[in-house]
Amino acid sequence: MTADQKLSAVGVAVGVVAIVVGVLAARRWGTRRRRLFLTYTSASLMPSKSFSGIAKNVLKVTFQDVVVDDPYVTIVVLENGGPADAASAHFHDGEPFYVELNCTLLDVMNSSHPDYTIVRVDEGRSAVGLRPCLFRKGDSWNFVAVTDGKPKLSAINSLVDTDVSTSDGFPYQPARWLLKFAASLTPPAGFHTR
Repeated sequence: MTADQKLSAVGVAVGVVAIVVGVLAARRWGTRRRRLFLTYTSASLMPSKSFSGIAKNVLKVTFQDVVVDDPYVTIVVLENGGPADAASAHFHDGEPFYVELNCTLLDVMNSSHPDYTIVRVDEGRSAVGLRPCLFRKGDSWNFVAVTDGKPKLSAINSLVDTDVSTSDGFPYQPARWLLKFAASLTPPAGFHTR
């Protein structure tokens, strides 16, 4: 093997190592997409379907003196799973991140960020939004919604370079959120059972 061939082999080896180091450095320190986890759980305030005929004659649920046929309470948690904070500038055109409920919203209570929580009701469609703010890695935005009908949540994501995973139920650490909300729950004004 000549000196030129040895020098060429060393150059190729150095190039391969540089590419591998560059890929690893980009994965570790480069810009990566943020990840949000939207989880929720719903509970009906009426007895099960087998008792529905009896319950309609005996039990009535009203909200601000209007009878609610199918009342639900839903706990919603949006968590920033990383790898970076989401700043106000990351909300596209200053639009809020919305959680579409796909049912009739009666009230929102116990929001963890009340100054940044917005409610939108358009043509019978209800959504609860998080206004642009600093949403740090590991932070969560929580609220409780009272609805007429079972919610089927979907995200309207306005955050740039951000992926959202949605799941029904709390797959991890449910006690933290459920205990926090259970301790602070108060019925919304005008909500009664008879």
